[in-house]
Amino acid sequence: MQTGKPKVLFLPAWYPNKTDIMSGLFVKYHALAVQPFADVAVMHITPVNAVQTSTVEYEYGINDGLPTLIIYIQKREGSLADKLLYPLRYIFAAFKGYKLITGKTGKPDINHVHILTRSGLIALWKKLAGGTPYIITEHWSRYLPQNKASYSGGLRKWLTKRVVENASMVTTVSKHLGDAMQSHGLENEYRQVSNVVNVDFFTPDHVAPVNSKPVLLHVSCFDEKPKNVKGILDAAHILEGKGVDFELRLVGDGKDHQLCVEYCRQLGLKNVVFTGLRTGDDLLKEFQAADVFILFSRFENQPVVILEAFACELPVIATKVGGIPEVVQNGFGLLIDLEDVNGLVNAVESAIKNPSQFDRAAMRRYVTENYSYQAVGRLFYEIYNSALNK
Repeated sequence: MQTGKPKVLFLPAWYPNKTDIMSGLFVKYHALAVQPFADVAVMHITPVNAVQTSTVEYEYGINDGLPTLIIYIQKREGSLADKLLYPLRYIFAAFKGYKLITGKTGKPDINHVHILTRSGLIALWKKLAGGTPYIITEHWSRYLPQNKASYSGGLRKWLTKRVVENASMVTTVSKHLGDAMQSHGLENEYRQVSNVVNVDFFTPDHVAPVNSKPVLLHVSCFDEKPKNVKGILDAAHILEGKGVDFELRLVGDGKDHQLCVEYCRQLGLKNVVFTGLRTGDDLLKEFQAADVFILFSRFENQPVVILEAFACELPVIATKVGGIPEVVQNGFGLLIDLEDVNGLVNAVESAIKNPSQFDRAAMRRYVTENYSYQAVGRLFYEIYNSALNK
């Protein structure tokens, strides 16, 4: 019978690191949510497209109170040797890294995998070799019909099934994602555990000055395939043509950022600002100063940015895809159809003309009760105890 604080080792496939500080930030938020209820440590393995002193480098430290081991494996683009040797280096790094982190923090009572499949193989190995149970939390949209090319290959699918069936439980950030995984034959007990928001940080600024013109905000990784930022720019073009007064602020960076900047220039848009990456207080100020948040995605699971918007009492206009309809309730925003640019235009005009249709206090109350560190951390604590007491 498990009593007291369990020791939990997070094994995420995505996690903030020196090459990408935004990668898997939502996983770190889960770790911070669990921290009051368990002794949490993190081990993350990531490829590096650069020459290193050693082909595998280990970086250990305490990050926001979390003992964290980041392992960097050299995998230079265009290097055939790095490509061929990467699987062997990964296996070596997993063995050595697990020994290093547990030597620092002690043997975990349970491993917590975030994002399959590779990180799940480490947990499966420790269960088969040492009896350590594990749970899985999945965030990746690769199981969705719109992204089916990302989940392919006979070996990948076979290994994923083995990892899933040996887990004590699978949690997904949206019911929609859990249903999609099961449609691929990935059978286990599923439970929804949402993304988490620091409601003590993401707060409304009730004394902020009223904007001279409505501010529309979009925050993303600028990946056109899922995020459809160009569709937002198309809507902005129509709004400008109709004489609607607004400012559209596009926050973030990513592989298609410059593509979107060039598209904006081609359209001749005047009311659009590309801010680049914003984090911390700078990001908070963007949420607090906006009037409406926009997400025009083609597919999603449960976007953290929507929850952050609600925590700041900011209404949301978003497409009815993935797990978005599960969180955008009546009075919290407006839902539109996939790729419906005119629907986006109409929703923006409605939000501008009738801001009183949104219950801002209810948005924040909803997020605090369901997506705060306390709420999500306690739920994981219950799941860990259930797994350990089976």
